[in-house]
Amino acid sequence: MYCNKDNVNILTALLRPDTNNPTAPHDAVLCPGSRNATIVHNLTQIGLHVHPVTDERSAVFVAIGLALHGRRKRPVVVCVTSGSALLNTLPGVAEAALRHIPLLILSADRPPQWIGQLDGQTLPQTDALLPYARTFTLPEPHNEEERWWCRRVAREALAATQLDGGRVVHINLPISEPTFVLTTAELPALTPLQRFGPSTFALPDELRHRLAEAKMPLLVIGEWDDAPLTEVIAADVLRSRLLIYAECLSHYPAPTDNAAIDALLYQEDDATSTFAPDLVLHIGGAMVDKKIKQLLRRNPQTQVWRIDPTHETPDTFCHLSVSIKAEPEQVLPNLIEALPAESDGIRRFRSTHLQPEPIVHRFDTLTAVFLGNSSAVRWGNHFFVASPHPIFGNRGTNGIEGSLSVAAGFALARQRKYSGEKVLCILGDLSFFYDANALWNTQLDGTLRILLVNNGGGGIFNHLPRLPESPAFETYIRADHSATAEGIARSFNCHYEAHHSSSPNGLLTDAQAEILIQRLLAVESQRPVLFEVFGTFLLSPLSSLPNPS
Repeated sequence: MYCNKDNVNILTALLRPDTNNPTAPHDAVLCPGSRNATIVHNLTQIGLHVHPVTDERSAVFVAIGLALHGRRKRPVVVCVTSGSALLNTLPGVAEAALRHIPLLILSADRPPQWIGQLDGQTLPQTDALLPYARTFTLPEPHNEEERWWCRRVAREALAATQLDGGRVVHINLPISEPTFVLTTAELPALTPLQRFGPSTFALPDELRHRLAEAKMPLLVIGEWDDAPLTEVIAADVLRSRLLIYAECLSHYPAPTDNAAIDALLYQEDDATSTFAPDLVLHIGGAMVDKKIKQLLRRNPQTQVWRIDPTHETPDTFCHLSVSIKAEPEQVLPNLIEALPAESDGIRRFRSTHLQPEPIVHRFDTLTAVFLGNSSAVRWGNHFFVASPHPIFGNRGTNGIEGSLSVAAGFALARQRKYSGEKVLCILGDLSFFYDANALWNTQLDGTLRILLVNNGGGGIFNHLPRLPESPAFETYIRADHSATAEGIARSFNCHYEAHHSSSPNGLLTDAQAEILIQRLLAVESQRPVLFEVFGTFLLSPLSSLPNPS
């Protein structure tokens, strides 16, 4: 049986899993509450994979992890009750919005006439997630015309999650009392709205001519949440026609020119004399290292082509000349083909600036890595060079919240399909303690592995010029503490081990990290495994430190 609220039943009918419908979700994260109980009940009856998460601050990040596992093809539902529960979702909503991860936030609401009347859990909810989520309201319909309107809005809202490469959509559902009456035997038969658009890209002759004249073309890959680019274009083809700059979050498991470029960026005051790309193809999201951004911004001869399926046109390098609205995977083969095969500029750069063969760390049972922000992601940038494992990080907002929850969501999706594979989360102490409720989840099993590096505060702030001179530094800026994760691990029934860096200065070297990760992945456990390492990340001398996000 289903509830007696027509708005909830109409929406539920459209959310039924359908392998033939790309907008139909397969997963829902459900947060407890009374006003949303009718929605929660309905969602548990239609064949969705449902995941209970008590803390709404964690719930949206768990949903992001679930969506990443599905390569952002289908939206993930998050259902919360009325009042401040909805407000708690905002950090995760912002992260998903900035990375174009499709989510559907369902909030139960009180009747509008009681807003501002000192009634409990009643506050304005309609625009609470703006500007990060497109918002729709589905009031309870009372006649056939209102039911048609409700069906139309619900279909439009669900289809909107697929716009611009993935959107966050918020549906607010006012629910009157009595709130929980199960009298509906069948859901209405509804079909979702389908959108179609152009799927091909024809390269204009003018652009083809400009590509053919490129002397030192460079491909810059930012944060990349989809399948590796090498699944579309062979790595040797890319390398023969472009210099390639890709960070660990770029999911590029092949040789790049990072080492040679980084050496120039950090050893020369002005590297534009020896490294001056005339054409930059820019794809993907945010980047960690600011040095490459600064160099490209300083070079007035650089023309930048941004390839992006969304309506956004970020001019990251300040020289944007061409914006191509398309999926990079669809466009790049045509662009690469038009470039000269190993131009003189590329050949000269690689012969002059030789770089060592990267040390690639492979872990047999590892399926994905999630890095916390600040020190962790910068450490990962040199440890996971050309990694065969997908590497993720919350670089939409670059905040410390949600790093562990996203990994937990990915692990939840992974563990139901594959046995024995591991999802690894590497993060610092402030990020861990901020998001510890990610472990407050009875569904998690031993798939999730956590490497926590505890240096007793925000260690990355030590590297900021002149900041340690402030008398407020240790207590109010670096947030020094003496907390450990052991009690948290025990509370959530996780396997816990404490380790200490063997280096005299407490630095976690790459060799130590590899041994610890191998041991961490090898532990047999039915629940998440947490290794807490008392030490600090060894940042590469070529790491870009400030800003410490």
